Amino acid sequence: FTYQKAATAADAVSAIAAGGAGTRFLAGGTTLYDLMKLNVEVPSHIVDINSLSELQAFDTSGSNELVFGALARMSDVAADPRLIRDYPALSESLWRAASQQLRNMASLGGNLLQRTRCAYFRGGEPFACNKRKPGSGCAAREGINRGHALLGGSESCIAVYPGDFAVALVAFDAKVDVIGPGGRRTIELEHLHREPGSTPHLETMLEPGELILRIRVP
Repeated sequence: FTYQKAATAADAVSAIAAGGAGTRFLAGGTTLYDLMKLNVEVPSHIVDINSLSELQAFDTSGSNELVFGALARMSDVAADPRLIRDYPALSESLWRAASQQLRNMASLGGNLLQRTRCAYFRGGEPFACNKRKPGSGCAAREGINRGHALLGGSESCIAVYPGDFAVALVAFDAKVDVIGPGGRRTIELEHLHREPGSTPHLETMLEPGELILRIRVP
């Protein structure tokens, strides 16, 4: 794959649009690298957004809303004193996730967009997976599926979204601001993720090339 470091959020969006379907954003990389090692993700071009200072900061001091840049790291946000005191559900959803090493690397935006997955998705061939290869089937439906979805699944996919932070954000009526080829827009967090339906490979309501800028909690 080829590699490019973006200078601004607008540059990152332009690079993704120019690179086409095989291009991926790189933030903390804790999911992307993992899936690349498994040959589940095979990007042709990677756009590194880690140097975008406009996405790194977060502010919990406001009286009207909390604002988290998409590149704020999970460990930093989890340790914020006001979050611990006044919004423990948000803090705990972050510090109880993964290991400290992963939390030090993982970004909030990446955590929100981590792929809904199961062992069959990660296992590769010969296991059928409509998320990995649309139209191939779902090995989990007749396989080992005790930990799979009870609600919201479909004939095409019964994988469970693995994140806790998104669930906590929905409880607080959070929103995400995004930028893409069509400009900027805001999405209610509860509408960000899709149910699998017949197209489980389409996991969020983000349009191709859109990048999360910040998360806002009223």
